[in-house]
Amino acid sequence: SSADLVALVKAIAPQTPLPDSIEFTDPPAFEISGSWSPGKPFTWNQLPLDVTGRAATGHCSIRGESYKNLSADFAIRGNGFAYLRNVRIDHEHGHASGQLLLRDGAARATASCDLPIRILTPFLTDPAIQKQLAFLDFSQDSRLVISGQATHAASAHPHEWQIATNLSARDFKLRGVPVTQLTSPDISLRTGPNPLVSATNAVFRLQKGDLSIQHTELRLKEGLCILKGGTCTVMPAEAVSMFAPKAVPAVARYEFASAPRTETEGTFDMKGPERNDFSVRVESPGRISVPIGREKWAFNAANGWLRIKGPTLTLDLAGRTIPDSRILGTVRFPDPMPTRIAGTFATNPANAASNSFVVRVLAPDTTSIVTLGGYDFPFQNIDCTVRASGPKLSLAASGAIFSGKAVASLEFPEMSQPAHSGAVSIERVSYSRLRAIFTSPDQTGGNLTGRMNYQMKGPSAVSIEGSGTATLEDGNIFALPLLGPLSTIINALLPGENIAYSVARSATASFNVARGRVTTPDFEAATRTFKLTLAGTADLSQSHVDFDARVNLRGAPGLILYPVSKLFEYRADGTLSVSY
Repeated sequence: SSADLVALVKAIAPQTPLPDSIEFTDPPAFEISGSWSPGKPFTWNQLPLDVTGRAATGHCSIRGESYKNLSADFAIRGNGFAYLRNVRIDHEHGHASGQLLLRDGAARATASCDLPIRILTPFLTDPAIQKQLAFLDFSQDSRLVISGQATHAASAHPHEWQIATNLSARDFKLRGVPVTQLTSPDISLRTGPNPLVSATNAVFRLQKGDLSIQHTELRLKEGLCILKGGTCTVMPAEAVSMFAPKAVPAVARYEFASAPRTETEGTFDMKGPERNDFSVRVESPGRISVPIGREKWAFNAANGWLRIKGPTLTLDLAGRTIPDSRILGTVRFPDPMPTRIAGTFATNPANAASNSFVVRVLAPDTTSIVTLGGYDFPFQNIDCTVRASGPKLSLAASGAIFSGKAVASLEFPEMSQPAHSGAVSIERVSYSRLRAIFTSPDQTGGNLTGRMNYQMKGPSAVSIEGSGTATLEDGNIFALPLLGPLSTIINALLPGENIAYSVARSATASFNVARGRVTTPDFEAATRTFKLTLAGTADLSQSHVDFDARVNLRGAPGLILYPVSKLFEYRADGTLSVSY
């Protein structure tokens, strides 16, 4: 027959859903037997036909795509029963086959195909599905292999079909991410007013890793993606971009040197970040960088979890610091050591004022370097905790230094500014080893204990204001700065072992710091034979000193030289390097 087959079928059964744009290059051939009652109206429950037949054609075009062959057996009964059997479509690059059964207003179909994806997309006319197809990019090599079935209930919406299939799709892009292959043995699709796609054991094979999902559900009308049992070996930002692209900036701030292994579960908002509620468990053998205030805190062998809920990201990660890492530019860790970061952050950096987090570093049996005023202080067994709440940041640290202990706490009212307050205390720290950091080693000896509370109002050390106390036990007081010239005079009055007379059982002082000046009103040192008191000011910014000292001899020398011993005084006035 050379008749227009589509026009003929539509003339007999006007509501038959045949493609509008079908063209035959070769005349179609069909065989048909049965009856047609032209006077009867066409409804699926009361058909004007009772026929059986077969149709076939050679080359034809459907919606602009050329096919080599199309054939099917068919039957239509007046009681609403109809079927298509042995449907076969051959294309230059593949084929499709299937069956269709209609009965009492319900429908059932089975189909399988192995075709380029671009051929099939024009037939997916559901608006919600078309919207999702806009996020897919197919090349000439993109291919789809499926087999499954579709059902339509008599009571359902006219466009509502339930489709179950297994699927394998290759060489396409999802929201810009290249996908080498997508497989799932169980995909369900519901079309109609509330379209829904669900998949079980789906595996995305990407160029640099895999993403497998035990169960996923796409609620197309709501714009939500529900994931359960997701396991990923690609970069987290790349995986998230496939389902919730607007959540990518929050995840991308956490930089991975190599792809970690992650487990993901929760709800992804495909329209915006407001309804995001998902968690990610992370195992990363490589380096990860986490933004903390003004800095990025990097560590290795990270493991832990993070959760994004609406505009908030909560995380808890543990790992080991990288060599020579720093906290606040002040504490340096030459060797790797355990660290943990936990807190709550705004997914939008513009809302960082609401961040709240804790960073803790434990350094057992290792040395950490604390840099203050340009000098490096080596600490062992340091325990450092950084806390932030909104713009405020605090640091609490303790450790061992030079056979003694040290504790420090700092409070930054605005973490982006250097201004802060602090309290520092040390207990029985070797004074000789501490002094060697600033000057050449000496034989001062003794242990230093002290405490200082201060406020730093600007970036310069001159802005420090504070006060404190210090105690030196069993130390040579003439090795202290500014007191060296006194030793010659004391030795003239007290013959004998010099060190025996200059080792103080204790030397104590209180001090104040302001505008670069250190003032002590009550330095006092007592040895076995004399007592030394001192008061004055050292201007560190001008390298200038102004001290007065008094020596009172004790014991037998004091009795012999009385009242001279009560009147002996010493004055230091000049630069820190030269005093007289």
